[in-house]
This record gives sequence, C-alpha cells and structure tokens, in this order.
Amino acid sequence: MKQITNANEANRRINRRIAAASVKHMSNTKWRKLFTAIHSVPRLGEVAIKFINDDRLFTGSIPGPDFDHKDNTGECGGISFQPFAHIEFVQIPNLYHTSLDGPRYPNTEIQNDIDSFVERLENTGSFPIRHYDNGITIIGYEWAANDGTIQNA
Repeated sequence: MKQITNANEANRRINRRIAAASVKHMSNTKWRKLFTAIHSVPRLGEVAIKFINDDRLFTGSIPGPDFDHKDNTGECGGISFQPFAHIEFVQIPNLYHTSLDGPRYPNTEIQNDIDSFVERLENTGSFPIRHYDNGITIIGYEWAANDGTIQNA
C-alpha cells in the first residue's frame, strides 16, 4: 500500500507542477501526432523524452505509431503507460551515435533528418519547436520565471 501512496504523491506533485505552467502547448492528441510523425521519418534515430519532476532523459523506445491508449504511452519499454500529460519535452539531436555489436564495426555517427521531420510536423499542425545548434526540442510546458519571463523548466 505504501507504494501506491508514493505513486499518488508523485502524481499530486506532477499535477501541481502542471497547474503552475504558464503555457501548456500540447494535448494527448498532439503528443500522439508528434510520435506518429517521428515514426514516419525513416532517417530519424535517437529521440529523448523528458518527464516532469524527473531529471532523466529517456532514449530508446518511442510511443506509437499505433496507440492502444489515448492518454498514455502504452507498452513502451522504460516509459510504459506514462501519461502524455507528464511529458515536459522531447529532444531530437542533429547527430546521434550508435555502435553495432562486434569488433569489426566502429562507433558510427548518424545524422537525424530533422528538416524532413520539421516539415512533416508543420504539415500536421502547430507544434512548439525550439531550434538549437545541436538539434530541436518540442516543448510541452513553459513556466514563468521569478522575473515574469517565460522559460522551459
């Protein structure tokens, strides 16, 4: 029973953080569209997902492209059944590294096809995309700083 209490407390804190957001950019539908778009671009490899109140970036399994659940990631590796509403942002780097098994294969640097992905998103709807030197970030929420400016968490 204690674990449920801890989960309830974690959800309460996350919901309180969400309620304090100055801007909520994404809905369950928009998150599903985003992940569907990620799966539709053949040369898009590593993607990182950041959840509210969790300092980790999750890479690996990406929700979709088929969704059995409208409000969460469904069965999806280390992020199974996480509510879409708890996603803070998704990052897609310009480059990512991969290594194949065995000594004959060197580490390989691969370029994500960010331009095709952004074009796909722009044709799908309006998404809060931030462009950086090392890639893009799709923002779920923004919070007001103490000085009144808007910032990502």
